[in-house]
Amino acid sequence: MKPIFFIATLFSNGKKITPLLTYPTLFQKRNISRGVIFSFLLSSLFFLSACGNEKGQDSAETPADSLKIAQEVALRKEISSRALLDRIAEYQLLFGVQEKGVFNIYMVNGDGTNLQQLTDEKGNDMLPRWLPDATGFVFESDRNKTPQTYLFSFKDSLYNRVSSSNFAERSPHVSRDKEIVFVSDKDDALQIYRMDIKGQNLQKITNTTYNDAYPVWSPDALSLAFHTFRHDNQSDIYVTDRSGNNPIRITKDNGLDFTPNWSPNGKELVFVSNRTGNFDVYTIAADGTGQPTNLTNTPDIDEMMPSYSPDGAYIAYMVANGAQSSIYVMTHEGGISTKVSHSALVASMPSWRPPTDIEKALEADKPSKKQKVEVQIGN
Repeated sequence: MKPIFFIATLFSNGKKITPLLTYPTLFQKRNISRGVIFSFLLSSLFFLSACGNEKGQDSAETPADSLKIAQEVALRKEISSRALLDRIAEYQLLFGVQEKGVFNIYMVNGDGTNLQQLTDEKGNDMLPRWLPDATGFVFESDRNKTPQTYLFSFKDSLYNRVSSSNFAERSPHVSRDKEIVFVSDKDDALQIYRMDIKGQNLQKITNTTYNDAYPVWSPDALSLAFHTFRHDNQSDIYVTDRSGNNPIRITKDNGLDFTPNWSPNGKELVFVSNRTGNFDVYTIAADGTGQPTNLTNTPDIDEMMPSYSPDGAYIAYMVANGAQSSIYVMTHEGGISTKVSHSALVASMPSWRPPTDIEKALEADKPSKKQKVEVQIGN
């Protein structure tokens, strides 16, 4: 079975709902070369030429010299990538993996070690999002046919359905005060709802005739970012308050802008757009001022599903290359990046583990190097 990335949130035009990412229909027309970056680098080096030699004659750089330079650049890039892996080794990431025709949820250390499968193969388990205290995570699953919100606890390694509703619940996200926001088409168009961690006190947040999808809480839990087709049937990023009032249009482009996520300080949004032809990762001020910044800018490769690390230093994202996809991490300004997930895994939907209370306290106290402090990382 070819990989099908039905990534919980849905893309739609008007009221016709289609998967956000579907292989091979979305990318089948792209012929993505795995060596395109290195090939471009190598070919560009052949345009370099040296100044005249001591005899006043022009001497061009030989292919052998160019190849040596390219190899040195590639080596420096490899060393930088390894250094980046070392810096994020103590982080942890949840992500989705498609295998045997279904999605399961995995966890891995930032450097790619200690890979663990957390859910079984009884249904599509997707879009894991950590609880704010890192004791578990919520996710979307259709193991009971209808997509619903589930809660996984690291304490007992069990998961349970959150609500008892009979309608679809997609793309759950948890706030710092443990309110869950999700989308549902229970009232025809996809709209945003919220409920408490026990699945009670259901409230409808948005109420339009267009589809609103992929809601994410701001760090202070006072705002929501999401993507919507409210203008000219194009997907834009919006921000609204926690009650759905005072919506602000953040992006205004003819391309598809979708899957926003907040920076830890709440000042920026990271999102995906195909405004330049393929899907790249962008950042923009959370109030919509200024122009978006393209962090990836890779014409032949699609990057999606970006997510900030809890300290804002890094961004995890999915790289789609033909029928394969992997989890990468880059520095928050772009530039250096490295692959985190195993090559054999068809991986997507990364989510960073937030710091625990003890880790926050230790960071605030900034203990000296002489102090022996033991902090349990992970579960």
